[in-house]
Amino acid sequence: MDATLALARGTETVLVVDDEAPIRKVVRYMLASAGYGAREAASGREAIALLSDVKAASEVSLVLLDVSMPGLSGRELIRQIRKLAPHARIVLFTGYPLGADARDGIEHGADALLQKPATAEGLLATLRQVLDRRG
Repeated sequence: MDATLALARGTETVLVVDDEAPIRKVVRYMLASAGYGAREAASGREAIALLSDVKAASEVSLVLLDVSMPGLSGRELIRQIRKLAPHARIVLFTGYPLGADARDGIEHGADALLQKPATAEGLLATLRQVLDRRG
């Protein structure tokens, strides 16, 4: 039996925003294996540029956002995402202990936190839970 059948599956599009290409590649593979569409951005500015296109923004259901990246602050990036794609959910993804930056992100509009490294099961279960929330 294929191991991906047991994973939380979906068809939504997820925007993966992380400054580390290997992480984006692995996450994109996990998403594709479970049926999700994926877009990538290597920086907050790249994510904002992508979401500035109305069609692209309408297709993104969730943004998986690295907490610590050069450039825009997490708080500013969350604000911009909420402005450009208000329907999209935001999951903060961090390799650091869940400290002040992560709490700050939740206080400023993120829907959930996920610790790196994440297993495929953990990542996909978190995304599915966030996407399935009402309201």
